[in-house]
Amino acid sequence: MSDFQNTQQALSDLQILKQAITQSRNKLPLTLDSVDTHLMLNIAAFTVAASVGVGVLVWPEINDDLRMLGTASDARLPALGIVGGGLLALLTVAYGYIAVRARKEKIAFADFSDKYFAYFKNLSALSDIAVKFFATALVILAGKPEWIAPLFIMFIGDLVFQGRLLVLSPKASIGLGITSFAVAITTFMLGISTLLAPACVAAGVAAVSLINITIFRNKLTSVRE
Repeated sequence: MSDFQNTQQALSDLQILKQAITQSRNKLPLTLDSVDTHLMLNIAAFTVAASVGVGVLVWPEINDDLRMLGTASDARLPALGIVGGGLLALLTVAYGYIAVRARKEKIAFADFSDKYFAYFKNLSALSDIAVKFFATALVILAGKPEWIAPLFIMFIGDLVFQGRLLVLSPKASIGLGITSFAVAITTFMLGISTLLAPACVAAGVAAVSLINITIFRNKLTSVRE
């Protein structure tokens, strides 16, 4: 092989390596199946957030029930049960869907999650959700329901900064993360307790991630064709 051919091969290898590094930094999945898995999880996140927002708008008494936790101590444990049950259901669906996708690619769940969904590796998702649940439980048991909305928005900002489940560029992660924390502080300072605030923030973040995933998926599909 001539020196010219060797140089061309080296440049080609460097270009492939550069693309892989760029995709890794941008937290972009590398296969179509993993992209589709991220897409479905983000669609689910957007749907849940939008449903909560619509529910609060249609039934504003939800906010009244939330504020009632500040005085009705007997309603706090049932409220925690509802929150815990909802989180458990979401985790079950997420783990189940990823397990199905891993089986489709004929890869062990541990290897599939390690490669594309590190958040679900070694029960890290369960640990993270448990910490957030206990923080929410302390707020509810302390009779401070007005802190729930700012707390949820901070949770969203944490997920954005860590890039968990979301497909965002580093700049978008930083921008959306800072914005989420700023909204959380503002919500707390203004005493806004409606769940509409965290629902809007979650839906907005999920929408940006969905747009990013869709663009990347279209590029990946065009390259394969």
